[in-house]
Amino acid sequence: MAFQNRRQKVMGFTLIEVVVVLCIITVLTSVSAPFLINLLGRHRSESVGLYMYSLYKLCTVEALKQGDKTIGCHYQDEDGEIIFYTFIDENENNTFDPNTDSVLKESIAGETAHIELSPTSGSVYFHHDARIKSISANKVFLCSTMDIEESIGNFDIIVNEITFLDNGFMHLENKLGSSCGV
Repeated sequence: MAFQNRRQKVMGFTLIEVVVVLCIITVLTSVSAPFLINLLGRHRSESVGLYMYSLYKLCTVEALKQGDKTIGCHYQDEDGEIIFYTFIDENENNTFDPNTDSVLKESIAGETAHIELSPTSGSVYFHHDARIKSISANKVFLCSTMDIEESIGNFDIIVNEITFLDNGFMHLENKLGSSCGV
């Protein structure tokens, strides 16, 4: 009887069970990693596009608030950073001039290494009735370029296409394409 009391039950995982679980985790990770990389880039591009769209809406509201002044929205892509300006066009020349125009809001869309704009800069000007006075391009394309593996190659995702209509309205459309602006 003394011999049976010395035997204790040892609880735990065997080495084979641990290896099987690690193999399952490795397979699931390798299958889902490309999808997650693509998803993160796409959502990042969408957030920048929606931010651009909200700035254009801010311009229309400011045009209504400012009365007889022209409100402009200008963006430019400088060294991978997209800079947005919302400003009052004080000299009414329909160009952004940082020396004379009053900047209402200036913001940078962060580190945008995988995001490109077509055209790379543009402006929209709104009358006091929030209608478009002039525009440098009728469409703005916001693209995200993802390079998952060299063997697969690059592919562009056109996440946002912002179309400006003459009556002051804007249309935002999400779609896929082979290159920016197509």
